[in-house]
Amino acid sequence: MEATLWPRGVDGVLSHETALAPYEPSDVNPDKIDITVPNRHRIRREIPDGYRIHHEDLAAGDIASHDGIAIVAPAVAIRQCHAAHLGPALLAQAIDHGERNGRLIKRHADELRREIQVSPSGGVRR
Repeated sequence: MEATLWPRGVDGVLSHETALAPYEPSDVNPDKIDITVPNRHRIRREIPDGYRIHHEDLAAGDIASHDGIAIVAPAVAIRQCHAAHLGPALLAQAIDHGERNGRLIKRHADELRREIQVSPSGGVRR
């Protein structure tokens, strides 16, 4: 919660690898807390070592709540991690676990697999 309030002026949203942890979809273990703020928001103070700030304009449907904390939806987190070059095995694992635990519906899981080019077993599609 503290991380989402840190940006001052806007509420941050837990995102990227950090957003995968509460959904329990993979073995991702981020070394920093990922916080996304709107593109227009400029941070004018030193960013604490434990935070990694991202700028992205999220749609209302991209943001969920977990225990009262703003967090990106699972599919958004997986796409963000892909864009940040997280390995395909971890992305496939996140999709598989998300589908199994009901965080991703089959149609969304299949779309993500096609988009990221991974198979349900974690292999990379060519």
